Amino acid sequence: MAIAEGRADLGVVADIADLTALQTRVIAQDQLVAVVSETHRISDQRSIAFAEIVGEPFVGLSDAALEAHLGERAARLGRQIYYRIQLRRIESVAMLVKCGVGIAILSEASAKDLAHLGLAIVPLQDPWALRQLHLCARDFSALTPHAGLLAQQLMESKAAIP
Repeated sequence: MAIAEGRADLGVVADIADLTALQTRVIAQDQLVAVVSETHRISDQRSIAFAEIVGEPFVGLSDAALEAHLGERAARLGRQIYYRIQLRRIESVAMLVKCGVGIAILSEASAKDLAHLGLAIVPLQDPWALRQLHLCARDFSALTPHAGLLAQQLMESKAAIP
């Protein structure tokens, strides 16, 4: 919305967003994963369906588009996500997951940054859990020099952005 309304020059969004009014470039893939404590019942699984964990208590991010998307996915299953707590920082979410307060669903890139905490990372096997990340702008040719340079670097590097 901020880009379409002119409040921002560039953004990175998953393919779940409405991109019709924007110019976009795919810059990365984003696999969603369940992040659980090492003692959680799914910690040793290679992958898991969202339907198998949607009834668990969750720890999530506040004001995050991902949480809204997960809520929509739960509703399609006739379920609702129960958040014990929502926090602003991924590191805080991870610490509560480690303590067994709940599970989290994060991007794989974000979860890998938390590997040093001793958490189990279990990929979601649902097709929608593998998303494309898009760099977007109203008009790439009309970007300011600084925004244009950043866009060029992101498109060239195809860097995974958590």
